[in-house]
Amino acid sequence: MGLIASEEGLVSVIMPKDDQSVVLQEIAASFPQDRNQDDGILSLAKLEMLSYLEGSSTAFTVRLDFGEATPFRKSVWWTAISIPWGECRSYQWISTQMGAARASRAVGGALGANPLPVIIPCHRVITSGGALGGYSGGLDTKRWLLNLEGLKPKY
Repeated sequence: MGLIASEEGLVSVIMPKDDQSVVLQEIAASFPQDRNQDDGILSLAKLEMLSYLEGSSTAFTVRLDFGEATPFRKSVWWTAISIPWGECRSYQWISTQMGAARASRAVGGALGANPLPVIIPCHRVITSGGALGGYSGGLDTKRWLLNLEGLKPKY
């Protein structure tokens, strides 16, 4: 896994890869070196991520930096963050919360572009029919994260 921060906050979570060099290459290819200079943010993010993955923490407090994301994407991500640990909501629920009830497909697109998986808990978002939908880290990872939170997905 990889974490990338700016002076403003955590910028990106790179999901686990089979080889650490792949994570390092992805960081180097995607972000300039100066993006990873705030050790305080990275230290807190690492501590909180490890605590979450070990099952001893249910929330993140690290500051986030959404950079130049569109207002729509930011709204989707903040709405997803409001989903409580151990609960799921639908894409439709997010769009309704945002006052854009017909935008559930656009919500899916914004969640697909989520730069901070796990911290922005898009794994907690499923279809209205209860299917898993998609996940940038793969559906096995989505199931694993939901199981970690005590949820047993249907699919």
